[in-house]
Amino acid sequence: MQRWLAVTVLGLMCYTGCGRSGPEMADFSGTVTYKGEPIKDGSIKMIPESGTIAPVTPVQIKDGNFSATGERGIIVGKYRLEFHSYQRITEGAGDGAQEGVDIPGMYMNKELLPEKYSAKSTEMLDIPAGSGSVQKDFKLE
Repeated sequence: MQRWLAVTVLGLMCYTGCGRSGPEMADFSGTVTYKGEPIKDGSIKMIPESGTIAPVTPVQIKDGNFSATGERGIIVGKYRLEFHSYQRITEGAGDGAQEGVDIPGMYMNKELLPEKYSAKSTEMLDIPAGSGSVQKDFKLE
């Protein structure tokens, strides 16, 4: 009987004590334009800088807008940002991108932004503790 009671109490402690814990999160939203036009389909790749314990996090851009909120928010800290804008290339697009692939619906993405915004980006973002929500607009030229 004591074993059953101990297991029950331990289970209740875990259940009630296992609320939202872990790293502090913040909502992150805004817009991204390239040469004055909204990025139609892309992402912001958030790469943690040293001292920030977080995974590399992609945030989707759709019609120039992005949003990472609630459970999909961003862990507070410092990040290097890579911007990506995609053009979907489907089979038979004429450039051979899908040559030899015969999986229906298979596609590849072609990067539309220069490396200075994607692979070699130096754009930084600091989401400080206690910020709760960060709204930022990026104008890439």
